[in-house]
Amino acid sequence: MALQPDGRILCGGGFSQYDGVVREDIVRLQPDGAVDMGFSAMSITGTGASVQAFALQPDGRILVGGAFAEMNGNPCLGLTRLLANGTTDPSFSHGLDGYFFSAAVTPNSNVFVGGDIFSPGVGIMVLDANGNDVATPPLVPSTQCLRAQPDGRVLVGLSDAPYMARSEQNGTVDASFTPNIMATFGALVDMALLADGRIVVVGRFNTVDGQPRANIARLLPDGSLDPSFDPGLGFDGPVFSVDTLPGGDVLVAGSFTSYNGVPANGNLLRINADGTLDVDFVASGIMDIVVQPDGGVLLSGALMTFAGAFRNGVMRLMPDLGTTISESAMTETRIWPNPARRSLNLEGIHGRSRYWITDATGRTIATGEMNSPVLDVEELPAGFHVLHISNTAGSYQGHFIKEEAERRGLPTQCSVFGPLPLDRAQALGEALRVVFQSPKR
Repeated sequence: MALQPDGRILCGGGFSQYDGVVREDIVRLQPDGAVDMGFSAMSITGTGASVQAFALQPDGRILVGGAFAEMNGNPCLGLTRLLANGTTDPSFSHGLDGYFFSAAVTPNSNVFVGGDIFSPGVGIMVLDANGNDVATPPLVPSTQCLRAQPDGRVLVGLSDAPYMARSEQNGTVDASFTPNIMATFGALVDMALLADGRIVVVGRFNTVDGQPRANIARLLPDGSLDPSFDPGLGFDGPVFSVDTLPGGDVLVAGSFTSYNGVPANGNLLRINADGTLDVDFVASGIMDIVVQPDGGVLLSGALMTFAGAFRNGVMRLMPDLGTTISESAMTETRIWPNPARRSLNLEGIHGRSRYWITDATGRTIATGEMNSPVLDVEELPAGFHVLHISNTAGSYQGHFIKEEAERRGLPTQCSVFGPLPLDRAQALGEALRVVFQSPKR
């Protein structure tokens, strides 16, 4: 993902549709999550084609890197530039051929691109604003990530030793930046900059400056280890995305099962500024993290879950990082009958949805996918329940009462509901449990 200054969100990957709209490997979203229909649909060719990188230029043009042969009918071999409306920029032309995983733009308008560059056989190149060669930094391994610093210098993460370097805008290596990262079959996959110049790095590595740092570390501006960030045992698996929150806390996503010996409930963690574990979110499927200026957090991936909500593509967390999820295209939804005996009818749910049902204590008692507007609830126990539904249009919560088949006399009504915060749902559930278990009900 890449966040534009106006709040719109560029998303790349390997897909053919977004929210039912044909979009091939690139889509731009409005700030509310709706597809930006003014951004041209791409036509991308190449075996296993996908978009892997964006870099935004000050004039609104967009560098796009990945694995593709053509875009919009123009041969570009893994790297192209789009105008602000998504059409191909004819003024950008290069002679490179490769898989491009990263890109960065410097204040002097130079373009750093990195990945597996087959022609020429290098891992990083510096181009001018029109795509002409400027320099080839002497860094042989494949470049995994690039981050431009405010001073114009560019941080480089590599797939092999030395794993990290810093380049001047003209492509010469900065000799004053001396990280000492060691790994076995390692890589530096992602990095995030703090306002004071320190750098959080993640990937697959073992030590920094001779100190144990399993897959995450924080560096001082000169590349040396920041000892005030101590992750202990660190991660037991690779980390592939990181970003920093206001105040210095860190969000990470990866393929791990524990942090500092503590089991993880999913693959998204929040780590305090001193390296201790803050929050172990119940989340899965997260591939990329972008923190917005307002503190909201954009997450992207495939088949993602966060606190029980499901997304395939992109979700946004509110600035407090609670279980509330910011929605787009929230649709009024109706269920009936209520109370229900054998089935619930649903109105306003379109497309395949995931559902789960919790009882008055918050315990999940049923879950699955639904492809029709009728949900079978005959096997549920009698009592108060909360129905949760999640699909590409939004998330919904609403309560209903399951009545035993032989009971009679309770009125049937229709519930209209939208998002219900978890604490309110639990409080309501407890209150209704007391009411319906009372002898005077």
